[in-house]
Amino acid sequence: MRKLFEDTDENSCFRRAKSNEMVFVLIGRDKVAPWAIYFWCVLRCLIGKNRWVDGQIQEALLCANTMRRERVTWGATWTAEPTEKQEKS
Repeated sequence: MRKLFEDTDENSCFRRAKSNEMVFVLIGRDKVAPWAIYFWCVLRCLIGKNRWVDGQIQEALLCANTMRRERVTWGATWTAEPTEKQEKS
């Protein structure tokens, strides 16, 4: 969900979180954010909390795919190739 709508959507996980509950936010320009979301979806389905067709999973996948598509906008890349600095170490 876009930040613009997160605080106003009563069904957002941010709004549903308890006032003292920990939350973790991924932003679109984070290079690994889509991967983290995909992995979260896989784990949720593996442990039986969700099915691939569930709305929560579909919304998460849509978010990850949108982040991936918009990576150029934010200067992020979608690659697992090592950077020049990583290759030297």
